[in-house]
Amino acid sequence: IFGRWGGEEFIALLPDTDLNGAVAAAERMRQAVEALSMMVSDDQPVRPTVSVGLAICEVDDTSLEPLFSRCDAALYEAKHNGRNRVCIGTVPVKPINTASSQEPASNLPEPLHPLPVGV
Repeated sequence: IFGRWGGEEFIALLPDTDLNGAVAAAERMRQAVEALSMMVSDDQPVRPTVSVGLAICEVDDTSLEPLFSRCDAALYEAKHNGRNRVCIGTVPVKPINTASSQEPASNLPEPLHPLPVGV
């Protein structure tokens, strides 16, 4: 599902796609746009680029708003870090009550970090 979201932004929802598949799709799109070249009126080539903010729908998401918020934050991270890249939005980590937890902290999953691709 693809559509315009705001003035210069677009959104793509990729059902049944895991993080690796979403990153691969975003990177293919980024590379395809980067390969374009257009001539402007003074015969100077213009090469467009795309900055992509990506996020995965989480079990705790009760609406699309948290997902879109993570995507938006990742998009601004991509723009802030030089544009023409893919960044992944992260889910805030909830504090763990270690006094009642039986699971050692070393077994916790690593958080996702923004991933610059094709810099």
